[in-house]
Amino acid sequence: KLFKDNSPVLVVGSSWPPDIELIANFYNDFPEKLKLIIAPHEIGEGKLEKTVDAFPKKKIIKFSEGEHKNPANYDILLIDNIGMLSSLYHYGEYAYIGGAFGAGLHNTLEAATYGVPVFFGKKYNKFNEAVDLINLKGAFSVKDAEAFESIFLTMYNDKTLRNKTGKICSDYVMGHIGGTQKVIAYCKEKLIDAAAR
Repeated sequence: KLFKDNSPVLVVGSSWPPDIELIANFYNDFPEKLKLIIAPHEIGEGKLEKTVDAFPKKKIIKFSEGEHKNPANYDILLIDNIGMLSSLYHYGEYAYIGGAFGAGLHNTLEAATYGVPVFFGKKYNKFNEAVDLINLKGAFSVKDAEAFESIFLTMYNDKTLRNKTGKICSDYVMGHIGGTQKVIAYCKEKLIDAAAR
């Protein structure tokens, strides 16, 4: 909350090097008011330093340094621990989900829950919720920094559109609540059928 300081925030969750490259190509020269929260998929010291190196024009603070510095004075908050990501989306107006330039897209629903537009790379077809959100126009697949910038700027400059897009995401999540109960009911039904035979 101290870091956000009334600025719009893009949360970059579960990022891998290709995701950071895309975001850095966009953000290093972005002239408007915007902060980033970056939660890398891997947090080894070498991986964190590569993330820092990707943003030479920006002031970066690691989460672990927050007690000793004023987070509001920084452009990027780099998360150097595990387990916070799902709650960090609460502070964002936009979310970029990592992994879709490599082995697989990470959890899009964690971000969609908070009613923000969701962005990710081009390998998402194996993930039903990502496909659904794209079809509903709540999420966007981007192939490179230029494609991301084009869609992002549209959202950035049109708050009504951004809110409408985010609502599509939160409505989607709310419409799919109860999946666990459905699976348990289905399994119980199959067990009862099997026992009856």
